[in-house]
Amino acid sequence: MTSTKTVVNHEGGYRFLPGSVFCSKAVAAEPGYGLVHAEFEKPLDLDAGFERIQKHLDEAGRPRDALSGLDIRMPAPVDVQDFLVFNADYIARLDAWDLRRDGHVPTTRTNVAPVADPPGVSTLSGFTYTVHSDAQVPTFLVSGVAELPDGESYPEGLTRFGETTPDAIADKARTVIDLLAGITADLAVTWDPATEVHVYSAHESAATAGLLVAAHGVAPARGVTWHRTYPPVTHLELEIDLRRFERAERL
Repeated sequence: MTSTKTVVNHEGGYRFLPGSVFCSKAVAAEPGYGLVHAEFEKPLDLDAGFERIQKHLDEAGRPRDALSGLDIRMPAPVDVQDFLVFNADYIARLDAWDLRRDGHVPTTRTNVAPVADPPGVSTLSGFTYTVHSDAQVPTFLVSGVAELPDGESYPEGLTRFGETTPDAIADKARTVIDLLAGITADLAVTWDPATEVHVYSAHESAATAGLLVAAHGVAPARGVTWHRTYPPVTHLELEIDLRRFERAERL
């Protein structure tokens, strides 16, 4: 399947759904390719992380354009102004690799702050890239999505803004699940039980998101993975991403 809303990164072997100025909403491997997720044994600062990514891509015989997703861990949530400063540096790193396609940043991103043992500086915990593949099962990755409905303004437009009761967190999760359903449809992929669902929130009640996903019509075969983390920006309480990889690696 293809979608008129996506842009094909021919050099990288994947298509992407344009999103924000710093990441795409989602990526999907093109025919003849698959997505591989690599996780670092220990998170690396951004300089060391990008160097390690380059080394691994070289070893795998893949170009920089194969890089399709990045996992970032921050010391703590920041306000909008500090987030813009962080993103300016981050985008400069991507531009140094000449990754833009049709003016868009094609790579996905999940960016959160661990509640326990946070890093002292922003780090890379892992990344996703494409490899040549004969597999018939489509692989895809959706960036972390927070509880801001399309067309609404931050922060007032956030679902149940300022509320953190279990009922409010459930409503926030429903908003995110609806957004994810729209993204997978635009990406022309199927959100099925084999898709991994990762929930990022400091609130224990977010762990029940699996029940909401099942109620949406998709019961994840591997359940839902809850990460006790904060979203990257203040006032956000929840993020969810979707993942379907050909394989995972530990570096």
